[in-house]
Amino acid sequence: MNVRKYSVAADLLQAGAAGENAAATIGLASSLRKACFHEQMQFSNTPRDSVRAFLLATLDTNLTPEKLSAFVSRNAMNTIKTSSQKDLRTISNAGRSLRRSLARKGIPPQPAPTILR
Repeated sequence: MNVRKYSVAADLLQAGAAGENAAATIGLASSLRKACFHEQMQFSNTPRDSVRAFLLATLDTNLTPEKLSAFVSRNAMNTIKTSSQKDLRTISNAGRSLRRSLARKGIPPQPAPTILR
């Protein structure tokens, strides 16, 4: 999974599923078969896809107020524009903190595979 070979990882997980965690392992393998690369994702204009796009944006190492403007209201953008540099760094560090937290749990630093189906 860490090298983003999701179908191969799914095959390996399914082949090795045994014991008391077999059901969970097979479930993970099933999810991995539906995974796609985040770079290839195309979002539609639905609330679900808006949340997905926002989550991927927060994982972006180069999150800027301009990129954030696609997800927030005009009033929120006005607040961001008048915010101090310290507050803006806090916003941009949110994604880094999330990535660090995920890395401690063994999830790779790039955005996780996305399951669309």
